[in-house]
Amino acid sequence: MTRNTTVQKTVVISDIEIDPRWARFRGLAREHGLRAAWSMPIFSSQGKVLGIFAVYYREVRSPSASDRELVGVLAPTAALIIERRHEVRERLAAVQAVRESEQRYRQLVHSLPAAVFTCDAEGYLTLYNDAARTLWGRSPVLQKERWCGAARLLALDETPIAPAEGPMAMMLREGHAPPATEAIVERPDGSRRYVLMHPQPIRDSAGSLTGALNIVVDITERKRVEYELFAIKDDLFKEVQSLTRLHALAMQLVGTLELRPALQAVLDASIEIQDADLGLLSLYSEEAGVLRPAISRGFSQAVLSLIAEMRPGHGNGACGSAFAARTRTVIADAESDERFASCRDIPGLCGFRAVHSTPIFTRAGELLGVLSVHYRDRRVPTRREMQFADLCARHAADVIETVRSQQVLRESEQRFRLMADSASMMVWVTDADGRCSFRSRSWHVFTGQRLEQGLSSGWIDAVHPEQRSRVREVYATAHLQQEPFLLEYRVRQRDGQYRWALDTAAPRFTEQGRYVGHIGSLIDITERRNAEDALKEADRRKDEFLATLAHELRNPLAPLRSGLQLLRMAGGADATTQRIHGMMERQVNHLVRLVDDLLEISRITRGKIDLRTEEVDVAAVVRNAVETSRPLVEAAEHLLEVSLPSEPLHVRADPVRLSQVIANLVNNAAKYTPKKGRIWLGVQAQDAEVRIAVRDNGVGIPADM
Repeated sequence: MTRNTTVQKTVVISDIEIDPRWARFRGLAREHGLRAAWSMPIFSSQGKVLGIFAVYYREVRSPSASDRELVGVLAPTAALIIERRHEVRERLAAVQAVRESEQRYRQLVHSLPAAVFTCDAEGYLTLYNDAARTLWGRSPVLQKERWCGAARLLALDETPIAPAEGPMAMMLREGHAPPATEAIVERPDGSRRYVLMHPQPIRDSAGSLTGALNIVVDITERKRVEYELFAIKDDLFKEVQSLTRLHALAMQLVGTLELRPALQAVLDASIEIQDADLGLLSLYSEEAGVLRPAISRGFSQAVLSLIAEMRPGHGNGACGSAFAARTRTVIADAESDERFASCRDIPGLCGFRAVHSTPIFTRAGELLGVLSVHYRDRRVPTRREMQFADLCARHAADVIETVRSQQVLRESEQRFRLMADSASMMVWVTDADGRCSFRSRSWHVFTGQRLEQGLSSGWIDAVHPEQRSRVREVYATAHLQQEPFLLEYRVRQRDGQYRWALDTAAPRFTEQGRYVGHIGSLIDITERRNAEDALKEADRRKDEFLATLAHELRNPLAPLRSGLQLLRMAGGADATTQRIHGMMERQVNHLVRLVDDLLEISRITRGKIDLRTEEVDVAAVVRNAVETSRPLVEAAEHLLEVSLPSEPLHVRADPVRLSQVIANLVNNAAKYTPKKGRIWLGVQAQDAEVRIAVRDNGVGIPADM
């Protein structure tokens, strides 16, 4: 069962049939048709667990926020009743103890210091003890005074009892002892004591009546306890009535979205619980800095116009004083209290004399206004009335916050829908269960779906059949893991054509971190996709063109190069011819290198570069690269320092490509180093690797590249 006195916290059993904590009582639950339950511990004002407040349901479910809020109010209320019940039991026990003590007094009257006095057959006092003297507050003269030594004797209703009509006189006249009688003894100083009188006849051996004995027990303390007990019972009855009224108010306020009816219900309940005659609930306007009546009862329109704008302050009535002091204000007599100095005529116009004003605070401590009740007579609210006034003020604050939050939420949703419907992109929202709860107008215009089709799971029908399973999978995963996603897929237009769309979504969370769904947007990226495809096609054709161009250029270069070599072998040319011949060879070689570079670029872009790896000597590759780059280095008058290890280093690599890489690094250093600079080329063995580094004293390469 939903016991939580050990763990001392709220326990929720959303399904009794499967929860192991109900295994022993599952049959009992089935007999009563119970499927779910939850409970909250009831704590005393000292933090002691008094019991539990349990709620049971006939269906599988968990408590809602309103359920928790309601039980959160009822549990402290139950604690208050239980504690009061304990107090009543203690008082009853005290009364019982007094009664038992009284019985013992009756049995042991002669041995206890009770008031005892006697009189003769004519009623004249013959004897009394010290306890009687103390009780009466005087010392009557024996044989001179009759029936009783009290200055005055009264019935419990305070009706005077003549001495000749008292218990002793009646017993002497009638000859037998009357029942024990309760009365009031009034002393000469005016003080009173409650007494229980036990008159008894005194007879001689012949049985003749010779006098009377009266044992008088002071029961003032017992009567005080009885009156207090009566007051407690009356207060407890009123408290139960107040709790019932407060519970009815709480049920009335559940789900309330209109402020005025809700505040009117709170004010009416506060007036009824405090047995007041009038009431006023004022709210504070931060812009104007004044308190304005929001709801009232018993105030005329003329009076409301006089207090339409009340500035908080000590002399501006109970309402203004309570708001300024941020604490309860009680005024027993408004006609003389200085806190009504600036509005002295208001009590007379409204017909009230006393006021009890309670500030309205939110749970975060924000002061919203004041809840006031008014009495036609002078009086001060009881502790119970103050407690329930605080609860009513809390209800008012909760209602105000709830209604304002709902208003802000409605305005926010309205702005969101207006923005979403005005945007060119297609906006969507899902709830915590993954169901689509909103689709912007642009979605329905784009797809041609009706409003009900776009919600729930009907929107998936607009996705291309080949991609639906993938889209469902991405949506489900994002919902399960509460994470964002980015997805491209095709969506059917209202004309039946499919367009590419980019779907971007992010999870939504409350301020408390609770997941409430996703929000996303779709944009038509068909033109972008077409442009990307066209760009890829153009890039492919460019690569093909470069490859074709490089091959076509190499065809005429081969005979030109061979012809120049034949001319050099023939010899006999003068100096000018040799100079021109050398220039032509250099230019042809340069053109061959350019064509080779074109072929290399073509291979790289198409992913068709071939690496012919073999075991090579790193030093030999470095020397070959240096030889290739030396003309550029010498032309700039750079100093090139090459550092090679003393031991041979062998790696498995393509010697041509490796030489090209090293040569390119040295060439770059030569190009971007100022004339007569320095270049370092070093080779080092590092574990199972070889490190080749090129440094220079030029501008260098930025660190972020």
